[in-house]
Amino acid sequence: MFEDPSISCVNLVRRITNAEDYQDPNTIKVVMDGRGDALYFSRAPIPAMNFSADVKGPVFKQVCVIPFRRDFLEEFSRLPPTTLEQVESIDMLRAVEHGKKIRLVETEVDTHAVDTPDDLMKVEKLMIHEK
Repeated sequence: MFEDPSISCVNLVRRITNAEDYQDPNTIKVVMDGRGDALYFSRAPIPAMNFSADVKGPVFKQVCVIPFRRDFLEEFSRLPPTTLEQVESIDMLRAVEHGKKIRLVETEVDTHAVDTPDDLMKVEKLMIHEK
């Protein structure tokens, strides 16, 4: 964002490397174009992938670290919710459906969403072993 003033919003993503995260509806998957802009976010496993196959394309999940430029955040908050946003329960789809660009940046930092009691138990176990 510092180098390119045309970028109004960034969303960090991490590669999905296992079938469990890929199938988990609480893991938000994202597909990007060749420039690294988001095409679609989903709780469904996208793009279609067979983790047991020899050829595997990159599959990404949203890390939920989302910096906005102030003016875009104000605009985003005024945009009406969209059908896909409501169906998928993913607010970033509001921006995509309104034709706004979200630049995706890959990170090695892994995060775990806490949306369910099972998620909380997983994260608590992970925290015991982290420094």
